[in-house]
Amino acid sequence: MYIARRANAEDGCTGRCGEGRFKSQALLDEAALLVVMAYVDLNPVRPGLAASIEESAFTSGQQR
Repeated sequence: MYIARRANAEDGCTGRCGEGRFKSQALLDEAALLVVMAYVDLNPVRPGLAASIEESAFTSGQQR
């Protein structure tokens, strides 16, 4: 992948694009699930793409 090699060269790193950035975490109880749901619902709010969860067109938060 030309783009990945170029990005690695510019950033001075090696490996796959995004390597080490993404993790897998088991959701062992309902509390953990609720935390993840809130995180996903707030993703468009934090950078200002939506004023609130209710106004976000990209999550199910507006339905909850």
